[in-house]
Amino acid sequence: MPELQHGEILLQVSSVGICGSELEGYLGKSSVRHPPLIMGHEFSGIVTTSRGTDIAFKEGDFVVVNPMLSCQRCHYCLSGQANVCRKRTFIGIDRPGAFAEYVAVPAHQAILVDKKVDAAVASLAEPGAVCLHALNLFAESPFVPLFIIGAGAIGILTLQIAKAMGFGPIYITDSNRNRLDYALAIGATGAFTPDELKKEALLIQMKTGFPIVADCVGITETRKLAIDASEPGGTVLFIGLGHNDSLLPINQAIRNQLKLLTSYSYSAKDFKQSLQLLVDGMIRTDGWSTAAPLSEGARIFADLAGQKITKSKVFLIP
Repeated sequence: MPELQHGEILLQVSSVGICGSELEGYLGKSSVRHPPLIMGHEFSGIVTTSRGTDIAFKEGDFVVVNPMLSCQRCHYCLSGQANVCRKRTFIGIDRPGAFAEYVAVPAHQAILVDKKVDAAVASLAEPGAVCLHALNLFAESPFVPLFIIGAGAIGILTLQIAKAMGFGPIYITDSNRNRLDYALAIGATGAFTPDELKKEALLIQMKTGFPIVADCVGITETRKLAIDASEPGGTVLFIGLGHNDSLLPINQAIRNQLKLLTSYSYSAKDFKQSLQLLVDGMIRTDGWSTAAPLSEGARIFADLAGQKITKSKVFLIP
């Protein structure tokens, strides 16, 4: 049982999503997740008790938690860029996370949610905020074609949020045909495996390139594809954190005057907007997610590592 510090609340975890970054930690490939560590940063739960907090949570309240902690004082934090605060820490990385029955969190990181909202849906606020933050980089002119690389949880959420923001047409690629079929079902203009992309000559649109390409995977191959698929003067948005190092065709990017942007994490505003989209039913979870008991977590991680699970998102339920 976690021991509460001043200003914290104790949550009984209701649902916690497995992030691709946590799979990297499980495989020993993460640069920030090292054992012994309780991972889990996409979660919702029930307030059971508190210590030294003046925030009016009461026992039984249902909350979702923003796992990113920042100093709240530096110029990054004060300008709304807490995601690049030099003192930022994360629940599930720098302190115990939610792959557990109970987790202690700072009270000011919790957001009250109507109990009618499904716990798994609420726990998508964190990955949804990652996608929303990235797409908000283009908030002034979203009505343009978009190419998404990767139909995992981040790719599927990016697709749905992009549609809500007015991007289109939207194409997506992934090696998993089941995930692509779901992407088509929720409104993707086209969904192709890497081999199909080659046969289609990267589609009519991709013969000239896309104005915006979002890499939601983050391995060398997908980063290269993102550059290849961008139109001259276009923008490549790197979101995925798969590989730490990648050898990329930078001369090609320079000759095409591409804008290479990175997007990391989110702001508190992004997090709240993401949660509101979920509460309002703007994001579907049926068809691309599944749930399993926390007690089966070891098997689920092993199956994910062995690519035996086709769903884009798995939630663990204590």
